Amino acid sequence: MFGVDFGELSQINFKKSPCSDATPRGRRILYTVQFFIQKRMDVILIGTPGTGKTFPAKAIAFTACNNNIKVLFTTAIDMINHLIAAEADRSLLKKLHYYQSPDLLVCDELGYLSLGEQGSHLFFQVVSQRHRQKFTILTTKFGLSGMVRSLSAQIPAGRPPRSPQTSLRYHPY
Repeated sequence: MFGVDFGELSQINFKKSPCSDATPRGRRILYTVQFFIQKRMDVILIGTPGTGKTFPAKAIAFTACNNNIKVLFTTAIDMINHLIAAEADRSLLKKLHYYQSPDLLVCDELGYLSLGEQGSHLFFQVVSQRHRQKFTILTTKFGLSGMVRSLSAQIPAGRPPRSPQTSLRYHPY
């Protein structure tokens, strides 16, 4: 990464755009957000409940919004519930496009509630379409291997749209 300490985000005055902050801290945060969006890299924030994963995700989304980048923030279970409802009323393609089109999708609380078999398939459909095309941030209480196990355990013997190994990647920096 580029040396962004998420602790710095807590010191930003959000009444004023962090993008207009002429300090090195403000420029570093903006540069990091722009880097991830330009490179179409995905970010997974992992930690136990209450450790502060949502705050940096929201701060990055806020910074992106202030730079005219299309952002959608949702919880994983809310996204899945909307997709399942859209499938029932035959508007699934439109709803998939809704989640696949923003430049930045923040999907919060993945793994806090079970997605179920149908939800896991729909989740993989969204993530695999966005992978390497758009910027996605996931927050989860699971480590990467636990997340893959949790999601793949809900998928029966058939092949999902893409395997977890190709849909979710860990990028060490």
